[in-house]
Parts: sequence; C-alpha cells; structure tokens
Amino acid sequence: MKQVYTCFCTDVIHEGHLNLINEARKYGEVTVGVLSERAMIRYDRFPTISEEERMEMIRKVPGISHVRIQDSIKYDEVFEELHPDVIIHGDNWKTGHLSFIRDNVLKNIEKYGGELVEIPYTYNPNVK
Repeated sequence: MKQVYTCFCTDVIHEGHLNLINEARKYGEVTVGVLSERAMIRYDRFPTISEEERMEMIRKVPGISHVRIQDSIKYDEVFEELHPDVIIHGDNWKTGHLSFIRDNVLKNIEKYGGELVEIPYTYNPNVK
C-alpha cells in the first residue's frame, strides 16, 4: 500500500482539510504531519492550542493511520524518514509566498521519488 503524506499548520479542522484527507485516502495509508509550535512561529503563525492538542484533533479524523510532528515548514526530514509515495497538498501553493515549500517538495521528489498530488483549494468565505 502506498504511503501518503500531508501536513497541516492549523488549530482547527475545516472542510478544506477534510477534502485533502479524503483525497489522500484514495491513494493509500495516510500520515498527517502537524507543524510544530516552533515551525509555526518561524512561519509567522502562532498556535492557540498545543502540539499535543492539535495532534489529538487530527487523530480523531477518520481515515488517518499516523500523526507526527513536522518540525520544519520544508519537507526534507519527512522524505528522509518516511519516503512517502504521495504528497497531497492544496493547489494554493503553486504561486505566491507558499511556492518555496512546493519547490522543496519537488526537489525531494526528484531525490527520493514519489509524486505530488495537488487538490483544488477549498475556499469558504465563512471560515476565517
């Protein structure tokens, strides 16, 4: 079975996250990375709940096999340790300030193999 990876830096699970998880399940066994507090702060986001609480929140979502801390916004460590077959992400990182993360994933795919699946970004004006 393929190993599928996605990562969230969030304090709340919304329909966009659920869409990513549901799509990821179509490809294989799903591991979700939870961005560490240190990585979130470096990324200029400040968590309102702890890493442990965010991990527990993710564990409760059906269809997730594993949850782990991702200690960097970049994916080098993820690829070195997990060698995921598939990375799932919203397509909102193709341009703009998130594109450097996408570039990092593509660099790691070249090095380790695998594929990137980008899901159309779920925008809901009621989620802020």
